[in-house]
Amino acid sequence: MYRRQLAAVGAPAAPRLPETARDEPERMMEDRFAKFAADGKLRLTDPRRAMQHFVALTMRLVLDVTDEDETGAVGEAEVLEILADGVDVFLRAYR
Repeated sequence: MYRRQLAAVGAPAAPRLPETARDEPERMMEDRFAKFAADGKLRLTDPRRAMQHFVALTMRLVLDVTDEDETGAVGEAEVLEILADGVDVFLRAYR
């Protein structure tokens, strides 16, 4: 919700990072997942897709829940539960 409010009031755009800096966390996660796969800890054929799944199951869900929370009732415990559930689902799919 907070992001929607900012967009609705025409908040100035955040400065854009260079493409290489913007993508660095994703590349680091892809590399880590590729290493886990090479070590036999994860089963995957596409580290980028695995990274996208991980983000969707964790951070994306947290952002969705907090955006929809108009009362500010989403607390740390719920956020941690969403993250733990997302990691659990990811590991069931890729381990």
